[in-house]
Amino acid sequence: MPKHTKFTIPYNREQLAHYLCVDRSAMSNELCKMRNEGLIKFHKNTFEILQ
Repeated sequence: MPKHTKFTIPYNREQLAHYLCVDRSAMSNELCKMRNEGLIKFHKNTFEILQ
C-alpha cells in the first residue's frame, strides 16, 4: 500500500499564487488537473500527494 504525504500550507490560494509568482486561476487549473489525474487531493490549504 503506497504511503501518502499530507501537509498544510499557511497560505490561501491567492497568497500561494503570489508566493509562487504565478496567476491564481492558472495555478488553480493545474491543481485541478493534478486532482483529476489522481496525483493529489486537496481541501482549502491541506494537500495530500497520492503518488
